[in-house]
Amino acid sequence: LPLADCTAVNTDGTQPDYFKNNTTNAPLNTWNFVSTWGTQPTINGGLPCLQWENPVCNPAGDNDGDGISNAIENAAPNSGDANNDGIPDYRQRNVSSLVDAVSGNYNLIQTSCTQNSGVSSQAESSSNPDKLYNYPVGLTGFTTTCPTEGATAKITYFIYGSFDPSKLTVRKYNPTTGAYTTVADAQLGNTTIGGQAVLKIEYYVTDGGEYDLD
Repeated sequence: LPLADCTAVNTDGTQPDYFKNNTTNAPLNTWNFVSTWGTQPTINGGLPCLQWENPVCNPAGDNDGDGISNAIENAAPNSGDANNDGIPDYRQRNVSSLVDAVSGNYNLIQTSCTQNSGVSSQAESSSNPDKLYNYPVGLTGFTTTCPTEGATAKITYFIYGSFDPSKLTVRKYNPTTGAYTTVADAQLGNTTIGGQAVLKIEYYVTDGGEYDLD
């Protein structure tokens, strides 16, 4: 039965794409396509979708606020779930997947705290290189925010590619002092995610401790 205040469309089959790739046909002309809704490519159906729900609707956005765009996180290995926890990376504030600046492969930083921010990748500084080690996947910078002062955060780092853990050392770079130090308690091991080889690294950072730079 017709609904009150509604106007039927495509009743004669002449407008099958009335709602597709469109922001001007009523009632779409009253919807918020700036911060709430987005449009999908025709290959994905072309219908409007919510930006928070579908990164395709807001590829340049950063739904989880970690500094990495929805498009980059959604393109991560394992269908955008690079740590294989069953939740898309772009929806998790403490999970950040990105392409490293050296190898071009994906890396992922996962923390036990509530929010990652300023996540980035860069090559080792040419003006201040580490004279003892090479950095085949560059340096990953990030800030993680924990709910309580003095908290200890577990950092899990996934690096896509084949590596021999016995030949690797985890290092920390301090951009203020220019010093490189070894993360002595880091645990390294190999795993497989989505059929791809992954190096998994785990270590801990305590607020105000040795590896905390704030």
